[in-house]
Amino acid sequence: MEHAKVNETEKVSLKPSTLFLIILNALIFLCLLLPGLNPVGWILAVPMTLVFMAISGIWHGIWIFFNQKFHPHNIIRCLGFVLPVAGLVVLPYLGFEPSRPINKQKPAISESGQFSAFVIAEPSGWNVEIRNMDGLSLLDYKTEMIPHLNVFWIWGPADTFWLYNSDDGQVHCWHQIASDWKHTVWGHGHKKKTKEDLGMPPFNLYPDYAR
Repeated sequence: MEHAKVNETEKVSLKPSTLFLIILNALIFLCLLLPGLNPVGWILAVPMTLVFMAISGIWHGIWIFFNQKFHPHNIIRCLGFVLPVAGLVVLPYLGFEPSRPINKQKPAISESGQFSAFVIAEPSGWNVEIRNMDGLSLLDYKTEMIPHLNVFWIWGPADTFWLYNSDDGQVHCWHQIASDWKHTVWGHGHKKKTKEDLGMPPFNLYPDYAR
């Protein structure tokens, strides 16, 4: 009887701690919120997530093997911990992301509702794309802004798209002239330098430290 209890205890000890895995899931989720603040978040979150998935999968596999209980609920339990984390990595690439600040919406919808804008970090720099509501690309503007540094963007009145570069403090805007979109460097910080009458950047364009 005592020997049976010992074996049972050993089997139970192999079972992964549910609380431990839940905490890891929560930490991964917090890391995946970083891309809403800085693209460096992806550099931190993706490898960490892959390592967690590998450890979680191996851990559950060992537990199932030694318990010799290949029941559906064991497989479901294993997938239940791995798939949510995998989903948090995959979904942003499909256009679904955790809530983002008002000056980092993806896509950002213009006040008239006629246009949407996507600002994406690419290896060569930040890319600005403006589409109509049918999904047709109207502008695909490749900047030289450093991709691992923050930029902030928002639509303003008259369907003017504004972008603030945290690296050098410059404010950029894109506005429509006839059927074309024109890029203008409005100024630096809150100081206007262009002679064009484009109004002032929206207050919510700037991050808290630059307001």
